[in-house]
Amino acid sequence: GAGGAWPVRWGALVVASGAAGLVAVGIAQGWLGVLEGDWMVNAGVLGLTVLAVGGAVAGLAALFGRAGAALGALLMVLVGNPLSGVSSAPELLPEPAGAIGQLLPPGAGGSLLRSTAFFDGAYVPGTEPYYRLAIDDSDDLAAAITLVVVGLIVGVLSSRLVRFTARAAA
Repeated sequence: GAGGAWPVRWGALVVASGAAGLVAVGIAQGWLGVLEGDWMVNAGVLGLTVLAVGGAVAGLAALFGRAGAALGALLMVLVGNPLSGVSSAPELLPEPAGAIGQLLPPGAGGSLLRSTAFFDGAYVPGTEPYYRLAIDDSDDLAAAITLVVVGLIVGVLSSRLVRFTARAAA
């Protein structure tokens, strides 16, 4: 039943995100030539960004059903993308819009990709994606993986909470 479905769903999300990262870098870096830097690191960053967005939507869906999925999608598309600063830079957006955009996966992922693709993982102090502050700033990929693992744990726990609440109400 639904109780055993969460590992399959989260596993599918992880696999699809990895595939999305590989395909996106294959197109952006291999075919179009718009990205530089290490191919696999960029694929990892894009895959982890897709996973962070998908994990947020899946977690909201686990908590609130279809309304949560819709809220997550709208939050990422209508708030996260415009405030991300990916097409320019978050510092060029009015405050606090740029800072808010960096707290959401599209902005943090875009800044991380800019850092790995064009600056060999370096960053300008004060402009790094916020989730990297608690981890060695020179290891972008480890920070991104840590973020995703925490997100997956929260998603799994929220799925279990929803099932427990549904059983208690029945």
